[in-house]
Amino acid sequence: MITTCPTIAGQGLKLHRIPKDLELQSKWLKFIQSIDQFFELKPSHVVCESHFCENDYSIPITSMNNQKKLKKDAVPSIISIMCINSRRSLSFESTTNKTLDEIEVVTLPSEMLVDEISLDAVCNNELDDEVVPLPSEILVEEIGLNTLSKDELVDEKSLTTPPSRFTHFSQRKRKVYVGDFESPSDIETPNSRLKYWHASQSVILEQKKKLKKLTNDNENLRNKIKNLSSLVEHLNEEKKLISENCYTVLKESIPPLQTEIYITRIKDIWVNFTLLFSSCIQLFREIFNKTLPHPSTIRKWYSTIDGTPGFSVECLNAVKLKVEEMGKKNKKLFCGLIMDEMSIREDIHYNGDRLQGYINFGQDKVDSDSLPLAREALVFLLVALNSNWKIPVGYFLMNGTTAAEKSNLVTTCLQNLNDTDVIVKSLTFDGAASNISMVKILGANLPTKPSFKHPNTQENVHIFLDAAHMLKLVRNTLGDWGTLYDQNGKSIEWDYFKKLVDLQEKGGLHLATKLRRRHIWYFKEKMKVSLAAQTFSTSVADALTLCKNESFEGFKNSDSTIEFCKKINDIFDFLNTRNFLEQLQCKRPLYANLEDQIHKFVEDSILYLESLKGQNNIPILESQRKTGFIGLITCLISVKQLFLDVVKSGQLDFILTYKLFQDHIEMLFSAIRSRGGFNNNPSAAQFEAAYK
Repeated sequence: MITTCPTIAGQGLKLHRIPKDLELQSKWLKFIQSIDQFFELKPSHVVCESHFCENDYSIPITSMNNQKKLKKDAVPSIISIMCINSRRSLSFESTTNKTLDEIEVVTLPSEMLVDEISLDAVCNNELDDEVVPLPSEILVEEIGLNTLSKDELVDEKSLTTPPSRFTHFSQRKRKVYVGDFESPSDIETPNSRLKYWHASQSVILEQKKKLKKLTNDNENLRNKIKNLSSLVEHLNEEKKLISENCYTVLKESIPPLQTEIYITRIKDIWVNFTLLFSSCIQLFREIFNKTLPHPSTIRKWYSTIDGTPGFSVECLNAVKLKVEEMGKKNKKLFCGLIMDEMSIREDIHYNGDRLQGYINFGQDKVDSDSLPLAREALVFLLVALNSNWKIPVGYFLMNGTTAAEKSNLVTTCLQNLNDTDVIVKSLTFDGAASNISMVKILGANLPTKPSFKHPNTQENVHIFLDAAHMLKLVRNTLGDWGTLYDQNGKSIEWDYFKKLVDLQEKGGLHLATKLRRRHIWYFKEKMKVSLAAQTFSTSVADALTLCKNESFEGFKNSDSTIEFCKKINDIFDFLNTRNFLEQLQCKRPLYANLEDQIHKFVEDSILYLESLKGQNNIPILESQRKTGFIGLITCLISVKQLFLDVVKSGQLDFILTYKLFQDHIEMLFSAIRSRGGFNNNPSAAQFEAAYK
């Protein structure tokens, strides 16, 4: 911008850069130097549109808004009144310390005046127009005051006081403060009230910032000084108010902190209670007036447990302690091993030390992102057969394991448990195809040889397919096929169960059964064991018998269905004994004096299951839906052999077959899911945190 031109950006005037063409540039510079003889060209200099005539602009044909554009050969030729006044103001300010004779004044030759306009009229703002056209060869002369005529002499007042209509270009707004308003009369106008509001808001904001800073400082100080020891350190290190000798004496005189000491038994109880009923901890603390340990204290008790994938050393050490405890009673510890997979969400998480979420077979760190993401966790759980506890001994993150990999893990698990001197007598799993292939690699052959040799002791490890899963598979087979056949060729029909439900709904009276329509339409609830167990129950068999005896329509030939229902119910009860006081034969614990009854029941049940046939009279054990029936036969044979192995030999007094169920590991999975607010799809990181 030209020094003497008061135009600034944002006033709505066009600003033109000085052209690069040397010939045209010299013409522009000649005009500018006629106004400011000390002008030096810079790339940022521009000339505003007030220095050009109307003829210097044209409207291009391509213009959409009829916007004017400066011609390529245009040269500035107009000097505005504002430039003249600005020039005089600058001239006067630069010569305030000089004598009047040394003041530089700009004069215009008489031939440059238009319509005989005098310089006095220009200086006294008597012009109606804002611009005075000048020729391009205008020159500026510097002369002394003694050479000026009376008509040409510039009034001193006009030099000291610039015209009022141009004052806003040189003045700057003064900042307004709250103290500027001393009385209510100072805020009578809207403009003054607005200024007062802005000033007061600024003061309030500053006060809020200061108050927040002081609050934070006080809070930090309170957090820093929590006890006498921290107070002494604060006075010594930060405030420098006490000497080293005083600091030493004060530190020695402060008594040690008194902390709550909990005995090991209480720790064990509360750690287990927290794992099972974490939501009730605060309630119990309030009931017992905060005398119970805080949840953070409980977390510290088991925070050092290594929950990484693999076999947990802490769990194996705990098993070893249980073995020593049983040894003091001159007893051996017999356990059953249960394995199952839990589905997890594919997710990668970095915990600050390692990546979590890739498949992991027990290595310390997984630093490679080329590994597949884990989608299931294979967990091993140990259940005591002659004691009342269970503990997970390890887990592995996998993405679809082969039978060979599972067999290697089972072998390694048995070897690690053997180091603790525990005796593992059984292995329980579900009916997955990979599990069936796994036991073949270990040396078993289902269902005829449901056991394999222990890798260290060479004793038999008996195989159990979870009876609850097998019961659901049997129910699904009958429900999907609709008809099975017994050894006499009589049909076992699913329609009898449907007719019983229809009869109960129409009559409005249930025949002492839990059978409802959801038991018949089980397809959306296939995983519920209770539905299958209630379908093949003694109460349902009795209801069918009543309908047959009373000659209800549709129940005439239901004898084989009734027998099938009773047989499956008795087999499931035999594999699910858990109550010492039960009087029914199939639900009693397996004592040594019941050997004959046990053998007879097992042989009769196996013979009945083997005699069943499916569609086209194909033996059920050779059909595509054989897994459930083979699983029940395997469990019956394994119970018989386990009974002879540990009860008949006198090592155990009895067996509760419920300890061989997968219910125990399912309860562990439920506890893990509950740690995340009953998250049924936890990630690998969440599973590890809950496993601890």
